[in-house]
Amino acid sequence: MNLYKLHTDPKQLVHHDEQYKIPRNAWNTVRELIAIKSSYDEIKPYEKYIKNGDMASYFYAYVYKGRWPEGEEAILNGDPRWAWQYAKYVLDGPWPEGEALIRTNDRYSKEYDILLKKHALRNN
Repeated sequence: MNLYKLHTDPKQLVHHDEQYKIPRNAWNTVRELIAIKSSYDEIKPYEKYIKNGDMASYFYAYVYKGRWPEGEEAILNGDPRWAWQYAKYVLDGPWPEGEALIRTNDRYSKEYDILLKKHALRNN
């Protein structure tokens, strides 16, 4: 039986999207490296995993990178908490791309409004 003829679209396969998630052992390693603020050279090999996780991308940007476009897609497709924290602690101001996600959560929407007001006062 030729299985390749049965599955022409890889997305039909069970666990297809699992390949894009951070493996548990890699995430544990990344978390430990970030927690002890390891050198950038030590953590750089894990970027391919980090950029697929919203929380991992936020922490990586916060500790090492500053604005990190490679990780923003994961943040935008994740939890509103990480989008708000990315705007507040990494960008230190508005993040138009993440605003729609942030507005889906009342708490973070209010916090984002405060951030926008502080940013406006600082820049006037």
